[in-house]
Amino acid sequence: VAGGTHFGYWYRMLETPDGPSFAMYPSFCPHRQPFGRFFNNSVHSVGRFGVWIFPEYAPTIDGSCSADSPYQAVFDRLTSWRNNRGIEWVMSSTIQIRNTVVFDNHDTGIRCVTAINHQSLNRPNLRNTFYFENN
Repeated sequence: VAGGTHFGYWYRMLETPDGPSFAMYPSFCPHRQPFGRFFNNSVHSVGRFGVWIFPEYAPTIDGSCSADSPYQAVFDRLTSWRNNRGIEWVMSSTIQIRNTVVFDNHDTGIRCVTAINHQSLNRPNLRNTFYFENN
């Protein structure tokens, strides 16, 4: 992703689908679905967030609404620079940032906002990640 006013990548995982999908899938919980693959992506010169995970994302192994077995969401080989914020996740703690380079972002490079529910036992973590804050 190169350039933009708001988001490079936005993971908007709601508790229930919205719009016409709500009527079709009333018992589907997007915020519980296992994470797919985020690998070897880059984002720069985005107005607000290079990567934004909001609102709560609480992936589970089987993805059902009542599941409580956390599933690790791995963001691997992200390069994020010259955004307002490089990567931020909100109310989610099963996030792992791996092999990532984050630099020259205006406000914040990497930011985790709160941890809730059962996920507080599975804290977010950084693996082989370079983070440079020049403020």
